[in-house]
Amino acid sequence: MASSSVLFAAFWGMLAAQLVQLEWTTDFPASHPHQIGHDGPWQAVSLRVGGDLGFTVDVWPTDKDLIYIVANTTLGEHSIENLQFSKKLPMWFGNPLEWALYNTTFSSGRGYSELIALSPKTSRPISFNYSIAVFNEPIFTLPDERGYINNVGILGLGSPAVNSPNDGNPIDGKPTLLEQLKQSGEITSRSFGMHMGSAQHSQPGSLVLGGYEQNRALGDIGIFDVDDGGSPHIFLLDVTLDTQVGDSPFNESKIGSIYQGTDNSYMANITKFLGGTKGSALVDLSSAVPYIYLPPGTCETASQYLPVIWDEDIELYIWNQTDPQYDRIVSSSAYLGFIFADRDASNITIKVPFQLLNLTLLPPIVHLPTPYFPCKPLAGESPNRWTLGRAFLQAAFYGVNFETQTTFIGQGPGPNMDISVVRVMRPKDTGIISNPIASFEESWSAYWTVLPKSPNKSQGSKDDLSRAGTEGIIVGSIFGGLILVFGAAITIWNRRRQFTQHFRTVERQNYEENLSLLGAVIELDASPIPLDMSDLLPHECEYTIFAILAKYRSYPFPTQYCIGFAS
Repeated sequence: MASSSVLFAAFWGMLAAQLVQLEWTTDFPASHPHQIGHDGPWQAVSLRVGGDLGFTVDVWPTDKDLIYIVANTTLGEHSIENLQFSKKLPMWFGNPLEWALYNTTFSSGRGYSELIALSPKTSRPISFNYSIAVFNEPIFTLPDERGYINNVGILGLGSPAVNSPNDGNPIDGKPTLLEQLKQSGEITSRSFGMHMGSAQHSQPGSLVLGGYEQNRALGDIGIFDVDDGGSPHIFLLDVTLDTQVGDSPFNESKIGSIYQGTDNSYMANITKFLGGTKGSALVDLSSAVPYIYLPPGTCETASQYLPVIWDEDIELYIWNQTDPQYDRIVSSSAYLGFIFADRDASNITIKVPFQLLNLTLLPPIVHLPTPYFPCKPLAGESPNRWTLGRAFLQAAFYGVNFETQTTFIGQGPGPNMDISVVRVMRPKDTGIISNPIASFEESWSAYWTVLPKSPNKSQGSKDDLSRAGTEGIIVGSIFGGLILVFGAAITIWNRRRQFTQHFRTVERQNYEENLSLLGAVIELDASPIPLDMSDLLPHECEYTIFAILAKYRSYPFPTQYCIGFAS
């Protein structure tokens, strides 16, 4: 019994030393459990800056290379002037690229070398020295020129040069965060697996350094290359509106693709240069931005099927709560589907249920809490790829193994997830183990309202209706024609029976002599040819319904009986 306990403890210690599973702000027991964000609700991970005498900050995990700290925290307790950092570095940094999507008022971040502590779920805090960029109250500017302070930083888990992890930190060239954890034996590989989860539905987030949670990845997993600069090549092929189970909550029973492509744009040329197909979009996945940024035209097309209103002041789609369609859509199993092409040209679909796309804007973005649809058109030449932010990552598994330069994308589960199974990602792993895709519907079934089929609903778009109508006309015409053929054949058969007796005593050698007379009789009497003359009928009648056929072309058989054949 004792030996078993020792073996179990040794196994647990070995497993714990191979990966680090971090706490999120909504976890218990977290030091300050809370939801965050003016456009969520969201959940993030937390860092302790400055050791035991320092302070806690919230950060969004990304695959980028830097740690950006916001000195003025959510609780307003800290500012740069009041903080004592271990070592001030002679470096200043501009806004991270993710903040550029907010039209951020320019602010500069000072470089510091500081003690950073991570908070794993199942072990002691892990501390290490790291160089960070500290910003004081960066302001996000709204389209109507109002601004608000960003309270959450960025946790960069990647490195700008994948093959040179020891030169990964651009501040001072020291090893990156993941490399330091690997060198200290905390993790096996420079890798991570993440699923944002849903704070709105009390689904905890998942961030595992050096591994991943198997239950957070469902079905087929897309595998994408990461270039030497640390950027993944992820190509978006299509965006769809569809329903998982039950009737469609939309006015049309089937909508399908709403994607409008990326033709005639600077970013389309970059996508083509990197190997993407025409019309596909090069995308980035980042929890540092809230919205789903898509090429112009796609969000606009989606809005035609949704009860949403475009608000020019904040440039977002607001849900129209007075429209009966609103409750039907956000409570149903309808979803926004994203189809990607991975490095093997396999298509991977990620379904984001509308229950995750019914988010809430808070002051100071709006005056009162307002539900909104987080699809945002993005035009222009910077940045050079579209970003799928937190709204998308609620429903997607996202992992990176920097050792093999591979990115993994898979379907994430709903709130009723399968039991957690945490797995180590090895240095040579180019794939991961996932749970069955059937878990997706099972994990959402308690949250969906399955709609009964509606008999009065249209069958699709105008193109679908036109196509269906054309097919119906063709089928109807063929069926009607067959009825006419069958009726004519019956008439021929009845007259043939009467006419057959008249020719039964005529010898075959006399038929040739009486052809003209026989032809005249047939023309006047509309009587059929006797079966005894089957060898004398024209070849074009060879496949008529009664097989009164022949190959004798000189015989003047009335070809109106050979329906569908030339004379």
